Amino acid sequence: MDTVLKNEPWLIEFIQHMSCRPGAYLGGESVTLFQAYLNGAITSRRKLGISVFTPEEEHILVNFEKWMENKFEITDTRGWWGLIQKIDSSDKNIYTFIRLFDEFLEQDAS
Repeated sequence: MDTVLKNEPWLIEFIQHMSCRPGAYLGGESVTLFQAYLNGAITSRRKLGISVFTPEEEHILVNFEKWMENKFEITDTRGWWGLIQKIDSSDKNIYTFIRLFDEFLEQDAS
């Protein structure tokens, strides 16, 4: 029987810590590496019986993607990280993600 453990928010706090030194956390500065990190974390949490994101975190990610689609008038089937790659195709595009995510959170909070 699978038991889902209590889920504590973790995503925003991780992004805040990672933003200071993304290369140290991800091994590079691309949003692709961040997405790979998240995929690993998601898989691990599922295997441990911990829900992946809190409802608030899921809401933030979904709305962040919609916000970027509207702001830049683009879409991508890969989701928010694919949108970042379309906006900035450089190998340091994690900084574009950080800047846009911060901008989104500020607007979402108001």
